[in-house]
Amino acid sequence: MAAAVILSVTATGCGAQTPAVPEEFCGRPIAKDALEPLLPQGEVAEAEQSASGSHLFCQVKVDESVVLTDDIVFEVDPLPAESWISAPRQFKNGQRRGLVVPGAAVVGDDGAVVEINCKNGTPAMYVHFNIKLLENEGQTPSTSQGDVLDFVDDHVPAMIERLRCAAG
Repeated sequence: MAAAVILSVTATGCGAQTPAVPEEFCGRPIAKDALEPLLPQGEVAEAEQSASGSHLFCQVKVDESVVLTDDIVFEVDPLPAESWISAPRQFKNGQRRGLVVPGAAVVGDDGAVVEINCKNGTPAMYVHFNIKLLENEGQTPSTSQGDVLDFVDDHVPAMIERLRCAAG
């Protein structure tokens, strides 16, 4: 069974501007200052989510173009060591980074991969966040690794709470 939710926000005023920032992403509140630096100029921002089986997929569209996605996958096993070795190459300026919650992460200027071990399940469940920033009508994301890390540090703890995950 799949479910979808759409939240649309429109900016007001004239000229090129960053659209009004959705108040929620993946069904949880998101800080404006964490999401806004990731959005290109435009008029309308929409946050959408859908769920199916072991996936939760969330995205933000600006003027109907997808600019941010998070494919959240629930697994029994952690990512293999080889995946962590190659993960920094998936992103511009990708590096292993610490988080505000226990877990592992590679963060770059254009996305991140995060793994959280939820210790309250039997067996333990791993939650993988696959965050990507996409071009919007030729506008390459002008974000930095710090912008993406700020988003991850706001979004991931909110999702851990939503999923009732005892991270550790």
